Amino acid sequence: YMYYEAFEPKRDSILALQYAATKYAVHHLVRACVKWLDDVVTVENVCDIFQQAQALDETDLSSKCLDFITQNGRLVLQKLSFENLSSYCVELIIKQNELCAKEEEVYEAVKGWAQSECARRNITPCAHNMRKMLGGLHNHIRYAQMDRKYFADR
Repeated sequence: YMYYEAFEPKRDSILALQYAATKYAVHHLVRACVKWLDDVVTVENVCDIFQQAQALDETDLSSKCLDFITQNGRLVLQKLSFENLSSYCVELIIKQNELCAKEEEVYEAVKGWAQSECARRNITPCAHNMRKMLGGLHNHIRYAQMDRKYFADR
């Protein structure tokens, strides 16, 4: 790209390319990467793109991803990539009032995220440690909207 300005990204390296372009201030390449990512957002990759957009302060791309996640909440929350998000990104998602998912699904996704966070930090995923990993995230779960039987069983 630097010499020929030919842009033919590969799906498995586009996020790394965008990061490098941002780091080295290759603005034309950053814009090309953002446009390409904007066009390929799916349930499978939206969490990874959202995380990167947040990290690199790409507000338009981040907003598009958050809108997509909000509309496809049930499917996105089930993806393993959700468990790899930062706590900040998880918070942005679960506090969306229009998130298309049952609150039980939000609870299960956040619980899975906390278990993954424990694993990343090499600590036992017991209830105490998971609560510690959650920090203030549990404040955004709308427990009152959950089915009473479901909540009582947990």
